[in-house]
Amino acid sequence: MIGSGYPNNPNPGIVMLWDVGTGQHRKTLTGHTLCVYSLAFIPDSRTLASKSYDRTIRLWDANIGQHRKTLKHSTGLGDSR
Repeated sequence: MIGSGYPNNPNPGIVMLWDVGTGQHRKTLTGHTLCVYSLAFIPDSRTLASKSYDRTIRLWDANIGQHRKTLKHSTGLGDSR
């Protein structure tokens, strides 16, 4: 379904969406400048949130691969405050 941050990746801030049923690549989401370390679907099943070491959370329309909004966060990795 998703992938980012694999070793020697020349584009560490990408998120790739895959069709789990067919194994086909669907979309590549770009915009983060550093590795993405957390992903979550919003309950509407259409919006994907990606959190990166670049200290941003990007919201995406996962159906069409369009960026919706960028939020900034100042907490460290794993810090839930």
